[in-house]
Amino acid sequence: MAQKPLVDSEELRIGLGLMDHPDVIASLDRAIIGSQIYFEEVLQTKLMKQSNTDNFNINPKLIYITPDGYYRLRLTNSFIRDDPSLTITLYDTLPALMMNQGGSLLDASKGDFFINKGKGVVHVNQEVASVVNAYRNYIDVPRQSMFAKVTYDSGFNNKSDAAEWLKEAISAYVPVLITQKQVTNRSEQAAEIYKIGKEHAFTLMAPYLRDVGFCFRAL
Repeated sequence: MAQKPLVDSEELRIGLGLMDHPDVIASLDRAIIGSQIYFEEVLQTKLMKQSNTDNFNINPKLIYITPDGYYRLRLTNSFIRDDPSLTITLYDTLPALMMNQGGSLLDASKGDFFINKGKGVVHVNQEVASVVNAYRNYIDVPRQSMFAKVTYDSGFNNKSDAAEWLKEAISAYVPVLITQKQVTNRSEQAAEIYKIGKEHAFTLMAPYLRDVGFCFRAL
């Protein structure tokens, strides 16, 4: 989905004390979009709503540390939506995954997995993702890998759908983006205020920075 402003430019104009003029609104809309694109780079996810299918090779030879007994699957995107529900299907082989043959659908209600929706990480129970009776090495880790297909929707539809913390972070960062493009008549006092706004935006984003350690990445 193409970028749409997730913050109301008119409300932001009033909050910043800017004049009521179409050019001002147009500039704010561009700055809002620019802030969202930058946030996507920082958070390593798309902000707009989209449907996703991620495939994984859960190979214990690559990552044999399983915190709390769960494999971590780092999805391509975070901000997982509730509807439709995320699904995980396990396959014994890569050809089976590619052809959708003989898969086993996991059940979150039975403890097979749980989701960190804000960070886009699925935690899969090691017991259900390990091949039964597979040869185990000297540190008691299954040597045979499994394959997983994860389907889910992520991101936000529009302004009313976006999380409040995200709208606040974007609103705080927009003045920073505007002042970066302004090469004359800069106010030192305003620059200090915008610096505080930038720090506030990053503080709001901090809990949603993507995990990397001990995570399988999508194929």
